[in-house]
Amino acid sequence: MGDLVLIIQMQGADLNTNNTDGSYGDGFVGDPGFGALGTNFTAGQYEYGLVATTGAGTFTLVSNLTYAYQNAAATTTAGQRRFQVVRVPQYQNFTLDPTLTAPLTAPTWNGSTGGVLVLDVAGTLTLNGKTIDMKGKGFRGGAGRAARWVA
Repeated sequence: MGDLVLIIQMQGADLNTNNTDGSYGDGFVGDPGFGALGTNFTAGQYEYGLVATTGAGTFTLVSNLTYAYQNAAATTTAGQRRFQVVRVPQYQNFTLDPTLTAPLTAPTWNGSTGGVLVLDVAGTLTLNGKTIDMKGKGFRGGAGRAARWVA
């Protein structure tokens, strides 16, 4: 009770996959196409909630959520939808231990959990010269795409 949680939609979009100039992705006639612009994106949508009560694998929030969140497999018209609830540690002040040799990080996104690092610090955040490193931890690992050249 009293815990702060982050509810975040990690994946979610309605995609237009018709292979025509005016349909594919952006819905606008003409090049260049911009992928799925103009579609229903929910990925990245988030909000905080305060836990009122907890039970066996469940919890109730103090107030209602603003958004709806979905977990669902991909279909022919919608991409996979995944959300997660992350407990948010709360601190008056937070000082990273100066003897730590590894950066502050979080588990890698595995398709269900991970990929998010969140702290609630009301006062002073002191990193003591250390870093926060989330490289490659989020959705799709943040990796670049290799170009393919055909000779």
